[in-house]
Amino acid sequence: MSDFKASLNDKMIGRLALADEGQYVVRDTDLKGFFLVIGKRKKTFTVLGEFWEGGKRHAKKVALGTVDELSTRDARIKAKDTLAKIARGEYAAEAAAAAVVKA
Repeated sequence: MSDFKASLNDKMIGRLALADEGQYVVRDTDLKGFFLVIGKRKKTFTVLGEFWEGGKRHAKKVALGTVDELSTRDARIKAKDTLAKIARGEYAAEAAAAAVVKA
């Protein structure tokens, strides 16, 4: 199945079939950067946001949780908060701190 856009809601998500192979994406028409990744075993709410650092644009993708863990309403609220954090560069700071801890 190919990627497409739709207004995400619990009823519509329930009707979506799991992927036969690999994954496909359903992008939300109401909130830019919010989408559902559908794989062979699960459906995961995800966001993709952008931030600027050092004069360069960077993208950050964050999985919010599965449809079993979150309703669409809760996922959309969490997505707005996460997209705001990405835009402020907070996720870039967390990634840099994690890299320092690993080193």
